[in-house]
Amino acid sequence: MQRVRVLGIVPARAGSKGCPGKNTRDFMGKPLVAWAIECSKRTCMRTMVTTDDPEVMRIAAEYGVDVVSRPTELAQDDTPMHDVLRHACAMDGCEDTDAVALLQPTQPLRTDSHVKQAFWVMTLKGRSCDSVQSVVEMPPTLSPDYVWRLEGEYLFPFLPGKVTRRQDCRVSYYRDGTVYLVRPERVKSDDLWGRSVPLVIKASESCGIDTEDDWARAEQMWRLRHGV
Repeated sequence: MQRVRVLGIVPARAGSKGCPGKNTRDFMGKPLVAWAIECSKRTCMRTMVTTDDPEVMRIAAEYGVDVVSRPTELAQDDTPMHDVLRHACAMDGCEDTDAVALLQPTQPLRTDSHVKQAFWVMTLKGRSCDSVQSVVEMPPTLSPDYVWRLEGEYLFPFLPGKVTRRQDCRVSYYRDGTVYLVRPERVKSDDLWGRSVPLVIKASESCGIDTEDDWARAEQMWRLRHGV
């Protein structure tokens, strides 16, 4: 099977309201962003860090990876990740690249195997696949079939149809952020994902960090995984 030539992009801006300074904060012995950088270096052909944070730039330089200085307007809370990828790829050109791997630092439980499995899925699917997104199956009690919306003072099912038993809930997934793999032409388009296929990950292997509670949970999960 032909190897996929991948550019790993690690986005690590300075601002974070839920967990200030998280990208440069120590997580189990090294800066949080370092976990993503190391994974990218082991699995991707090249690695690029896009950031507006001088400390992240310093860490990236220590690891010998490329750095893209991200402009302030692309480092806001509401900046779409598509715009960040588009900017990074414009700086690099994405030449001789079959795919772009988005490896967010906020998923420190990511393993090399997760990334390699995404490569394998994309290679297996060939040109019928524009992107691969890691997802985790939703528990039935959190299924969209159980979600209700409020209109005025009354509740209505969010989705059409009526499901009253947990066993009848349709299987659903949420994107967990462990790995996103996208073809370079999709980054330049208006539709980042196109024909996207899933890489299903166990809930026990995923913990995104957005708050202090998430950070504590990720550390606990890491210790359980490594037996420390």
